[in-house]
Amino acid sequence: MSAPPSLRPVDLHAWLTSPSYEIIDLTFSTTYGVVLDTPECIGLVAAQHHSLFNEALIHHPQIVGKDFLTAIGLLLQFEED
Repeated sequence: MSAPPSLRPVDLHAWLTSPSYEIIDLTFSTTYGVVLDTPECIGLVAAQHHSLFNEALIHHPQIVGKDFLTAIGLLLQFEED
């Protein structure tokens, strides 16, 4: 039996982009810290206006909205009784 969907590990890089183009990236630093065994990076957040990131770290939106997350099983919907 596999783990419930909410408990499975997910290989996903996700960030939020505000209407005024500030980027809040909650995942990159932790991924970087785990992959390169740099524990001091784990849990850090990158947050600033998109124009202030240099060319080494560029955020290109790939999906917008919840339809993709639902399609791959990351967004669960519960029926009300």
